[in-house]
Amino acid sequence: MRPVVMIDYGGILPQLQDQLSSLLQHLITEIEKSELAMQFVSIQKIFSTVFSSNGEAKLVDDADSSAPCFHSSSTECIDLSYCMENTDILVPTLNG
Repeated sequence: MRPVVMIDYGGILPQLQDQLSSLLQHLITEIEKSELAMQFVSIQKIFSTVFSSNGEAKLVDDADSSAPCFHSSSTECIDLSYCMENTDILVPTLNG
């Protein structure tokens, strides 16, 4: 989600805030009900343990890692297929 800037034109900002808040609560509730959405969030969390916020791979110490992280011999390739095991989420790859 992206940040929202709201400008109060005539004193209706509190009403707009309430409506936005209820919409966000509804969306969060719907996401929590969806098994696929929860699997996707879980995969995102695993990816975030491997990559930093600037997009570069983190150096993971095997002793400190709770999830298996299989690195190939190339430093440009990180195998994250273990993240997708037992999920219904499909992620397109370069190989198809």
